[in-house]
Amino acid sequence: MKGLTFTAIAFILFLAMPVAGDYNGAESLNFKVYALSNDSAIVSASYTPYAPGMCPGGCGCALVPVGFCCLLANFLINEDNVTFLGFSDELQIHKYSGSYYIFAFAHGVSNDTLMVYRFSTGEIEIVENISTNWLYGDFAVSMPYFAVRLDREKVLVYEITMGKSRILTIDEVENGSIPGIKVEKHKNTYYLSGRAPLGPESGVRGELDREKISFEGFSIPTWAVENYTISPIEMNHLYAFRLEGSYLIAPVSLMHYFAPCENSTGEVVKFGNDSSTDFSPDVYVFIYQDRKVRPVQLLRLDYERLEPEIKLLNWITINDEADKICGIGVVLLVTLLPLLRKNF
Repeated sequence: MKGLTFTAIAFILFLAMPVAGDYNGAESLNFKVYALSNDSAIVSASYTPYAPGMCPGGCGCALVPVGFCCLLANFLINEDNVTFLGFSDELQIHKYSGSYYIFAFAHGVSNDTLMVYRFSTGEIEIVENISTNWLYGDFAVSMPYFAVRLDREKVLVYEITMGKSRILTIDEVENGSIPGIKVEKHKNTYYLSGRAPLGPESGVRGELDREKISFEGFSIPTWAVENYTISPIEMNHLYAFRLEGSYLIAPVSLMHYFAPCENSTGEVVKFGNDSSTDFSPDVYVFIYQDRKVRPVQLLRLDYERLEPEIKLLNWITINDEADKICGIGVVLLVTLLPLLRKNF
């Protein structure tokens, strides 16, 4: 028993070694599905590139985030269209008066921008677009107000119901000029604080059983999606998000190890505890509706940056194998009926 345990531990350590030592680069991709409205959804793909830590030789070092962390590519997706909403920090989603309000803070070369969208009945529109020279992405929301830091002293306050904005000092905000928005202090830095945003939606994980993937209330054959997965193991890590008359199906997270060091054997993609050397850089999600599946390409991973590459492919009709068998049985029964009558 001791020998078996040692062997098992050694095998596990062996499997872990390529990830730690043989790869000098990696990237992770995490999907978050936010507001669902009619047959549309807001989807964010959070992307983080990794590189070896600082040590002689480079190879054999731990992989650490490099350059930036958690850049999100944001999309509005429905059965007929995909709109790329741009890159941003982590989205903030708030609901007010029956509509979702999406706050996306994007970093530019000379200044940063807070984009505010209204999302309702499956449609999206821009509410406001605010440029700021304050590099820390400081904004807060307490509906129907939001506030964004313009510089060290100035804060722009916007009231959504009135469609009006005004400029306050950071001291005025601290004195309670905006309901629900406060100024917090951390060491020597002041930052805005408001209501907590909504979290991402919870999907239902599919169960892979030989040639089909079963979700709550429906299933899809593996052949309908296998050519559009990053790796075959992705089919065991798909989640369904219910819309009004359809479902959005997407993976939740993956890790891709690449750019091998000397003596490495290639690249590895991981979904949870499952790993595979098969890898495709094309990232798809799927729409399921009325026994049809539509592959939707959103992104292409190219080892250095996340590239939006949007393609809506044709619908794939799912023919129920059971119906096929039943249909053949009926044909055979009708064909054999005259013969049966002769014998009785």
